[in-house]
Amino acid sequence: MSRAQAETYRHLAAGSYSPVQAYLDGRMHLRGNVGLGKRMLVHLAGSGTDFEGCLSLETHWQPPSVKGKAVGTLTGVGRNFTPGGRYEVHFDFGQVDPPPPAIGFADASGQFSFTATLECDSNGVDILADDIETGESLDFHFAIPCLT
Repeated sequence: MSRAQAETYRHLAAGSYSPVQAYLDGRMHLRGNVGLGKRMLVHLAGSGTDFEGCLSLETHWQPPSVKGKAVGTLTGVGRNFTPGGRYEVHFDFGQVDPPPPAIGFADASGQFSFTATLECDSNGVDILADDIETGESLDFHFAIPCLT
């Protein structure tokens, strides 16, 4: 949680005052999880007026271009992960032998991208993205139909 005077927030939103400087000047105070507070300051400092405090994952499905072929491509962009930190994205079809996870490191802004080759499935796939550094997770169900 952050606390500051309204005037300080107006300057932060206008981009005329650095969130890090506001913290150092004692004009903004953070309470709670120190690691999360540091991540919040990094996101505020790097984004100007744009800030998302939660992990996000944008996905796009490219169905097979050949009719009857069962394999398509899922691409994704993760945001708000630990800058330079490790991530893992797991895919679960409810199968005994799931596809391997997408594993890597987020860039300095906390973003990463991945591409996975997946089979079409009318039941879809459960996707779980983990920020290894903080232990935060994002999971959702994604439909991956084939072209008919």
